[in-house]
Amino acid sequence: MVDSAAGPALIAVRLYTDHYLVRGSVATTREGLVDLLNGTSDYFVLENAFFDEFGSREIIGQASFVQVNLAMVILAVAEETSEPAGEAAPSASRDQVLFAVPPYRITGRVKLPKGQDLRGGLTGVSGRFVEVTEATYWSEPLNEPRTRAPLVAVNHRRSHVVSPYEERDVWAGVDDGTIRRSEAEDVPPAEAAEAAESGLWVMDSDIGSLARGET
Repeated sequence: MVDSAAGPALIAVRLYTDHYLVRGSVATTREGLVDLLNGTSDYFVLENAFFDEFGSREIIGQASFVQVNLAMVILAVAEETSEPAGEAAPSASRDQVLFAVPPYRITGRVKLPKGQDLRGGLTGVSGRFVEVTEATYWSEPLNEPRTRAPLVAVNHRRSHVVSPYEERDVWAGVDDGTIRRSEAEDVPPAEAAEAAESGLWVMDSDIGSLARGET
């Protein structure tokens, strides 16, 4: 917990929206990022801010102050070295949860009120943002790689929640021959004939074996 008697502490924050990444600092005497976001009005002000647009080649913008519309924020991440330590969580969900907030996905565990299960805890969430620990977030449409963080704040009002969530390999159990057969079915006849001459092997659906140049 931040000692309010010691004066405001600066927290370095990254805010992700549909189109922008905004980085900056905010002065606070509150316990942590989620409390700060939920205790703020509809607009959040960052100091010494940098902002850039996803997919744009323009130079990253910089300003002394940036006012961000919280309704547009998908998730917020505190820099690990700057996030003040909060009180111990009453409880945390055992199951991993997926928050789908297009174009982002966030997985992790949710902090819950003491004695409540995941369904009851999420139903009772009144704040705009919910705290997710052991988090991983990414965006395939924006080519944003998977990033891990000990804590993120997710905009619950924009989220679809899936729980329990378990990531699975969709190709598990599919052998290489089946994949080649699927690919071969999409090849036009002229290209298939050319591939046969070059030695392409495809799956023969009648006999269930590999046959050279046969479909």
